[in-house]
Amino acid sequence: MSPYAITKLDGEYHCDLWTSEGLLQTASLRFFNVFGPRQDPNSAYAAAVPIFIDKARKNETITIFGDGEQTRDFIYVKDIAAGLAYAAETESVSGAYNIGYGGSTTINSLARKIVALTESESKIQHASTRAGDVKHSRASAEKLAATGWEPRYGFKQGLLETLSGK
Repeated sequence: MSPYAITKLDGEYHCDLWTSEGLLQTASLRFFNVFGPRQDPNSAYAAAVPIFIDKARKNETITIFGDGEQTRDFIYVKDIAAGLAYAAETESVSGAYNIGYGGSTTINSLARKIVALTESESKIQHASTRAGDVKHSRASAEKLAATGWEPRYGFKQGLLETLSGK
């Protein structure tokens, strides 16, 4: 559906070739919306979590593009790191896997949570929907879970640790 998606699929294809030829066992983990401490809210690649936290801490208006009912599967960076280590150390993990919590959080809910947790006075405003923005994104994480992997933190704890800078 996009050049970005094609490059990801191409990488998975090449990994599968190496595995099927018996040259190297590989696994591809598809990250969903990763967040954690020290993300730069001013980066060209900044996502909602660091931007909303930065705005909330400054009591600035938080802008949500669209109606805010779009959903994302946010996953804490420490769970991503643990998932990568698990995949590298577990021989039965081979192929492509989604790594996320398998849940959905609306952008409106995310903004409200961050405002509440930071005790901010930020207001939330909505702007026009951005072209190409996906309405709903949620990891189908059952395949990786079936190998025995479980996240350690979860969304709420990850958000609390992100806010505390851990």
